[in-house]
Amino acid sequence: MNIRKIEDNDLEQVYKIHTYCTGRQWTDSTPSINSLGFYTPDEILGMFEDEKLVSMIRNYTFRQLVRGVVKNMGGISHVATLPEYRMCGYVKELTKAAFINMKDKKQSVSMLHPFKESFYSEFGYVGTDDNMLVKVSFDAFSNYLSNISDIDSNWKEERLRAVDVQKEYEEFKYNLDLSKHHGLVFLDKMSSEYWKDDHEDVIVAFIKKDNEIVASAKYLKVGYGENGKLLVLEMFWKDIESRFMLFRYFAKHKDQFSHIEMRIPFGTNFYTWLADSSRPFEIKMNNKSWMVRIIDAIDAINDIPVNKNGKVFLELYDEYCQWNNGSYILKTVSNKLVMTKCNNIIPQFRIDIRGLTALLYGVYSVEELKFKKWINLIDTDVEKILNDWFPRQFINNPYYY
Repeated sequence: MNIRKIEDNDLEQVYKIHTYCTGRQWTDSTPSINSLGFYTPDEILGMFEDEKLVSMIRNYTFRQLVRGVVKNMGGISHVATLPEYRMCGYVKELTKAAFINMKDKKQSVSMLHPFKESFYSEFGYVGTDDNMLVKVSFDAFSNYLSNISDIDSNWKEERLRAVDVQKEYEEFKYNLDLSKHHGLVFLDKMSSEYWKDDHEDVIVAFIKKDNEIVASAKYLKVGYGENGKLLVLEMFWKDIESRFMLFRYFAKHKDQFSHIEMRIPFGTNFYTWLADSSRPFEIKMNNKSWMVRIIDAIDAINDIPVNKNGKVFLELYDEYCQWNNGSYILKTVSNKLVMTKCNNIIPQFRIDIRGLTALLYGVYSVEELKFKKWINLIDTDVEKILNDWFPRQFINNPYYY
């Protein structure tokens, strides 16, 4: 057995493993050229028996917003093994190879939606949160169809095929007030072939004010009438006024569908959006939360903005990304964190990669890390500064891959 990157002539085997091991329609016939555009060879590692592909893992080339700073991110997906080759440890070996691949690509952080959380926990991934899916009757959006003569400026609604507006859509996301979207994944590095395959049925709405995009959404139309819905996959806006106009666009579908479903960040107070919050609504949570991991500690931590000056000494342990092992000085420079490897220091605390990941992403407080034994405080004075530097936050990433 050997591990290597996928090449163009391997894509047919990739297609057959992926379709067999997922919900996609499986067939043993030769796939069309168009169906292979979904797979980017540079992103996929395979385990081969001679030249037969028996297991695979995909490392998407994404960027992610982490506490207001954009980091290169490896998105793990398409983890699959043919049934006759399972229980041989191949996915474990591929995961270790994917970490090296991320390091080579300067991807300092990683995120995935687990098929089994306990499996990825063994590799240092930490569970976070997921989006809420809120289902609301369109009657609760009736207030958005009222007279808007008091809203100034020239407004325009545009409805477009998502496959045609990858650049415009991602540029709008990137130019938002980024502080509100911790954990958001940007797809601007996604291949156009994969974007088209992944967004084939998706519709994009742009809300423009004086010919400038101020709000946007991706959505799907599902069914019709009482059994129909408008499924909002993700939505973004610059201010309350543009949010109102985006919801007004949604509300115009009330004679076509009975209700709207929206993916929204965990913790959002959506009650204030509704004309009558007493109307029936449903909230669903995915039982498999996002999982995150630091791949390169220095690059992941550097430049994170903080409000309190300070300096701490730490020792970091990482079983699988061993380049992270060692002693460090973590300090502030111009209200940003700077992490530097340094020998011959006396650490104030010892932490493993799960603990540092949990701090960076705002998953746990230091007190919780102590309980989980992911951190060992030698100097208890550092607890307050770590909590100040890394306050709790929720992940807000509506894109599933």
